[in-house]
Amino acid sequence: MKSIALLLILVFISACSSDKKGESKVDAEQGSSANQGFKEHSQDSLLYIDKTYYFPETNEFYVHMGSKIPLSTEQFFALRDKADSVIYEDEENGRYRLPSYIVEQYFDLSHKDSLITFNSNHKHIANLKFKRVEYLSANISDALIAVFTPDRPVPRDESDFYSLGNEKVDLRKISTREITDSTLTERIKTELNINAQYIWQAKHFEIQPDNMILSIIAFDDKDGKTYSYLTELRSNKLSVLKKLNEEYVFFDLLPLPIERNKKPILLINIGIPDSDALNEYILSVFDKNEYQIQKDNKFNLAVEVGSN
Repeated sequence: MKSIALLLILVFISACSSDKKGESKVDAEQGSSANQGFKEHSQDSLLYIDKTYYFPETNEFYVHMGSKIPLSTEQFFALRDKADSVIYEDEENGRYRLPSYIVEQYFDLSHKDSLITFNSNHKHIANLKFKRVEYLSANISDALIAVFTPDRPVPRDESDFYSLGNEKVDLRKISTREITDSTLTERIKTELNINAQYIWQAKHFEIQPDNMILSIIAFDDKDGKTYSYLTELRSNKLSVLKKLNEEYVFFDLLPLPIERNKKPILLINIGIPDSDALNEYILSVFDKNEYQIQKDNKFNLAVEVGSN
């Protein structure tokens, strides 16, 4: 069975290097053609949640995309040559529009026709409409992205966002903040018998009104193996909510104002230490035993997690 790290890399490095030679009529923007079929999904129970980023130079938002079928690294980089127009270029970055026939054939845009965007403090920032799919050539790594336009100006001091793809979901009133607590870090190391050769990450997040602290700690042990823990501290009891022994590690958390089994749904930032090969936010939901990764960052609101 392939590791989740490999699967996520294949999703991240994915698109189409099509041999199709026939020309198709390209719309002024992909929103008119690629949005066909979205309406049949807009009222269902699937909730899409993702980390969202902002292009101040064009006043547009974007999320990372994966293709329907994983392709090789060579095919991924060949996508830039498939682009039909330049959206933006500077000394470090370039954005190139992918034509509609590639978008329609190789990308699943369901539940992305419109998004609702919030900042990390869960304040509503804007409503977004899908506009196009782009190949992003960046100074760190290249990516495939879906680009959206906001319905209002974005405050200049805002830079950290996430989005929901279902307006009918009930949001809780919570506050989340990262705290510095070296004593808690040492307690986690002691109770979990962590004998770390090197600690990649250790972060703590206080969530109110739940009176809980979620923590992540990622490290290499003395035997050279890599581990990550997600823990909860509540009523002075420390519990492990997820343990990993993979090449990728937990780097960051974004607790969301949606709860399942008395735990917040999370966007968890994962990455491979000392590498740019993987840097993604994955949706994770508590199933009464541990947090489980949700495929394509989509969660079925109509199904009780862990009911089987």
